[in-house]
Amino acid sequence: MSKPRMGTMTDRGSGRWRLQVAVDPDPVSGERRRLSRIIRGTGSEAKDALQRLAVDVGACGDLGACAVLQAHEMAATTVGVAGL
Repeated sequence: MSKPRMGTMTDRGSGRWRLQVAVDPDPVSGERRRLSRIIRGTGSEAKDALQRLAVDVGACGDLGACAVLQAHEMAATTVGVAGL
């Protein structure tokens, strides 16, 4: 059984938050990978967004082949989320 996804939330100032979630390691090199997003909003909105992102990534398993993440990316652009 894989471990639960962990995420971090960092205040970037001016109502901006960086969200990071661990994804599966690179299959070739084994290096750790993290998905990162910048959002605008309050701390509680950022916490909710981090939980949604962690669930999306956890449901996906592999970052490269995940339609859920692609849908998340498209929806995020309509609510003010921008990738790094």
